[in-house]
Amino acid sequence: MGNEISKKKLINNVQNKSRYSFSLSSHEEKLKRENSEINAVELRQARNAVELRQARD
Repeated sequence: MGNEISKKKLINNVQNKSRYSFSLSSHEEKLKRENSEINAVELRQARNAVELRQARD
């Protein structure tokens, strides 16, 4: 009986860790995507600033 409870706890722990790991990796992917979008915007702004300076000269 005690062995059956330990087995269920072990299975539950593995499932929880797996869910947590999946949640963490999808959150990490979301952050990477947002960071890429921010970098793209910053790059575009820098290019626009250079073009404005060149247009003034």
